[in-house]
Parts: sequence; structure tokens; C-alpha cells
Amino acid sequence: MSRLVPAPDALVGKRFDVAVAKMLGISRAKAADLIESGQARVLGRDISKSSTLQAGETVEFDIVEERSEPEPIAHDMAVVYEDDDVVVVDKPVGVAAHASVGWTGPTVLGSLIDRGVHITSYGAAGRQGIVSRLDVGTSGLMLVCKSDLAYVEMRRQFAEHEVVKTYCETYIGQSSRLPIVRLKPRGTIKRCPLLKNRKCSVHRAKPTVCAMYPIGRCIKMKADEYEKNGFANVQIEYIFNQTDCGDKSETHTVREWLDSFGIPVQDESFLLWQRTISFVGRKIHEIEPSYTEDSMDVVWSLIFSVLYLSYDMSKDFFEQFKVNSEKIVDALEHLPANNEVHEND
Repeated sequence: MSRLVPAPDALVGKRFDVAVAKMLGISRAKAADLIESGQARVLGRDISKSSTLQAGETVEFDIVEERSEPEPIAHDMAVVYEDDDVVVVDKPVGVAAHASVGWTGPTVLGSLIDRGVHITSYGAAGRQGIVSRLDVGTSGLMLVCKSDLAYVEMRRQFAEHEVVKTYCETYIGQSSRLPIVRLKPRGTIKRCPLLKNRKCSVHRAKPTVCAMYPIGRCIKMKADEYEKNGFANVQIEYIFNQTDCGDKSETHTVREWLDSFGIPVQDESFLLWQRTISFVGRKIHEIEPSYTEDSMDVVWSLIFSVLYLSYDMSKDFFEQFKVNSEKIVDALEHLPANNEVHEND
């Protein structure tokens, strides 16, 4: 069975795989599979996943009849914490947070319900109890609300960024002049707040920089290369720091080490982050000498809010980050060259 959908105005000009993902509520990778198999197409012309959706076009989808088989259950999904209000699971790779169009694999919500766990009725249809999620290809800790009160309170905490305020601290980089967020160290020896009994308590969901240790990464280029080509064809360089800790009984290539944490060698999100902060850093150094302290506080607050806080945890992070990156670049490009900037600008 086929379904015809006119190109939504909000998606005109977007890559076709991005548009299909948004229209069906599926991952971009799944959308690419549908396009390559011919199950998602544009009437009247050949189109690839990287083509641009045009105004007035009609998208045709081949809709597969829903299977009568029950949803697969993630039996290996461990519950790491549970009380009357919430349940926290260690979500494996290959398990979706909730059911969506085109997804036929196990879900966190379905697997919990199969185990007899009561989930609040609060939340969007099919996403009850979920206030933040992890993508199918990501493993880590995920919280689901059991009580109505927990759902309301957790939604409030995420909306007001209380999790960030509790576990992180912010400051302005001394040389970069960028707003920086880091985990708030604890105790006299400044220990990571996520360490328990000298072990990481969120090992499967640890920050990328922690997961990669002792490997670091950077972008290396000359200033004149940047002026000519920007970040076109830039490669990520990996740096290894010899460490005396850890198990030395095994050896790994850089690719094997990154693959074990699901980190691609040529990481699009890292490249976009580097491109964004490179522009933001150069813009700050350009305007700071002529701006008052109050004006710079407004600029830094804008950068902090857009780059770090403006995310819906129930949606794909990278797609939101791309939008936020474009927003902050556009905002800074239009800043006045002097002090004429205010909180309402």
C-alpha cells in the first residue's frame, strides 16, 4: 500500500533523508534505507538521499502492513534502579526508546510493560513516561517515569535545566573566551561526580571524551588553509597519551577502540562542533575589545543557551545541534561592531 504526502513547507530545501526522517518520525539512517530501497521516493523524478526536497513535490511511501507478531522484547536490558516513581534501565544498542513508524525491533517502553512495570499515562501517545531518550544506536542509562508526579517533576527539571545546574559548572575559557560546560568535580581532590567506588557509574553512557581516553582528537590546519577552504575535506587527527593505568593485557587499534563505543572515525558531530566553536571563538575575540562587560555577558548567555541548553531530549540530538549551530552562527554574524547589544536583541 502506498501513501502520497505533499512536501511540507517546513521541510522544503532539506536533504531528502532528513525530510523523510521528520515526516515518518524515524532515524535518518532508517530513512536512508527506505530511500535506497525505493520505499520512499518523489513522484516525477529520480532522487537520492542527499538530494534536496523541492516545493510542490509529492513524496510517495510504500507502507508495509503492520505485523501481527508481538513486539520483540529486550530481555538483556538491565534495570539499574527502581522505586515507586521512576525506573532506570541500561538500554542496549538496538533497542529503541519507544515505538515509531518503520521500527519493528524491541523498545524500552514495550520491554518494561512486558515485565509488568507500571508506566504513567502522562506523555505523548506511545511515549508515555519518557522525558528523555537515547537513540537506537546508543547504549546507556535511560529514565522512565512510573508515577504521574514523577513525570511532571522530571519534565520540569529538564525544562529548567536543573540537571545541568546540579552536575555541571560553567565558565569562560581563558584563551578561547568560549562558554564552557564541564562536570562539577567534588571533594578536595576534585573527583568526577559520576565516580562510585573508584569506578564510573554511567560507563555505558559516559561522555565521549571519557569513553575515548587515553585517545584524544583534534583538527589540525594552517590559518591560510582555513581562510581558503574553511573545514572542507578536513580530517580528524587522533592523539594517544601513554598511561600507566588500565589493563595492558589487550591491545586495540584506534578504530577498534572507537568502534567499541560507537564513535565513528570521521565523526560528523565533532567536525560540526569544531567548525562552530572556531567561528564563535574568532567572533568573540573580534568583538570583546569594544564591548562592555554587561554586553559580553549577554553574548555569552546567548551562546550558552543556544549551544548547550536548547534541546528536546525526546528528539534526535544531532539534527537539533545542526539547527542550533546555524542559529548561533547567524546571530553572531549580525552582531553590531560596538556595544549596542541588549538582552532583548
